[in-house]
Amino acid sequence: MAGGLAAMEDLVPGVSMRKHLLAAGAHEVPVANGMVALTPEGWFRRWRHPGPQMVTSTRALLDWAIRVAVLANTGVEIRKAQALELTGSRQRVTGVRLATAEGTEELPADFVVDASGRGSRAVKWLAGLGISDVREKTVDAGLVNATRLYRTPAGADRFPLTIVQANPYLGMPGRSGMMLPIEGDRWMVSLAGTRGGGEPPSDPDDFLRYALDLPDP
Repeated sequence: MAGGLAAMEDLVPGVSMRKHLLAAGAHEVPVANGMVALTPEGWFRRWRHPGPQMVTSTRALLDWAIRVAVLANTGVEIRKAQALELTGSRQRVTGVRLATAEGTEELPADFVVDASGRGSRAVKWLAGLGISDVREKTVDAGLVNATRLYRTPAGADRFPLTIVQANPYLGMPGRSGMMLPIEGDRWMVSLAGTRGGGEPPSDPDDFLRYALDLPDP
């Protein structure tokens, strides 16, 4: 969305992330007239003027574009290594112990960020420093997602970004879907539903049936 794009351009000065992404194959969709959305209150109105722009792509393209821009316009250095553990003490983390092609080494750091996601070993690493009373909190939205990529059919390259929202007034598990253009003449189709019967499947045939069962053809 426009706010996310503005944040990226603020973080990486000297480069237009919008132009960088579009040159790499991302699409730019005018939200006011390039998108159709069915909400519980009916269809969004499509306006004559384009309004704010949305840039659409795969996560892989977005990550690549950011990586290239950061390396070309900042002093960031990327090193290929495996993080083994934190160094320091219970009072303070002082760095990371790494495994590299040459062996192991200690990388001193004033600030360490763990961006490894769901596979994070941060709790185990902190326990290695004697910190064993770390409390974990899980926020579960109860939402399940499934996504598939499809080749754009011939002649459908200007088909609008399409969204069908879940209807909370029906008294049943929510189901929703979204189709948006991405690089490589493809569509990304994402389905989402709540647990208890609304979960989208990963099987290709069942995925299609789920999409066809959404509230509008």
